[in-house]
Amino acid sequence: DNFAFTGEVWMGHLRYGTYGGNSIEQCHPFLRQNNWMTRCLAAAGNFNLTNVDELYDLLINLGQHPKEKSDTVTVMEKIGHFLDLENERLFQKFKQEGYDNRKITELIAENLDVRKILMNSAQDWG
Repeated sequence: DNFAFTGEVWMGHLRYGTYGGNSIEQCHPFLRQNNWMTRCLAAAGNFNLTNVDELYDLLINLGQHPKEKSDTVTVMEKIGHFLDLENERLFQKFKQEGYDNRKITELIAENLDVRKILMNSAQDWG
């Protein structure tokens, strides 16, 4: 089933910190927050990427400055990069079509291609 994007997701996953220390900042889910509802992310997982250093360097080369070097943060920021690109592409498209910013926010939420964002994001995951 497909559900309309609502801007809020309830996640039934909490994981203890598995790197660095054991504080609230290192527990899942990790959040990527933004004032635009269609640019926010929450990431949680039970995985261990073996190429975190390489992925971190790819983010740096994209112009990002991730706050941490961990597999979950790296995955989240890679998704965030392509999410931001898709948001900007849709914003420009709907702006050229004459919509106001408030309506554009609704249209972005309705037209985000999450599959495409995830496919583009996952290309370098090991």
